[in-house]
Amino acid sequence: MGVYDMIEVPCPKCGEIEYAQSKGAWSPEMHTFTLDNCPNDVLSNVNRHAPFYCANCDIYFSVKFMNIVPVVKEEK
Repeated sequence: MGVYDMIEVPCPKCGEIEYAQSKGAWSPEMHTFTLDNCPNDVLSNVNRHAPFYCANCDIYFSVKFMNIVPVVKEEK
């Protein structure tokens, strides 16, 4: 068992939140993010356990990426 970050992923039909575990960060710190405020490195691993299931709507879903712009950052 390891450390991971969480991303709140809303069901595309009803908006019910499913929580996605991500180990995309260099050093995950048990933070919880929304899709709007999630860092790119954490977001890169959002579908680690996809597809997600919404019991309210009886559907499976995942996060799709569109118009990704890579950003290079200096390491400290």
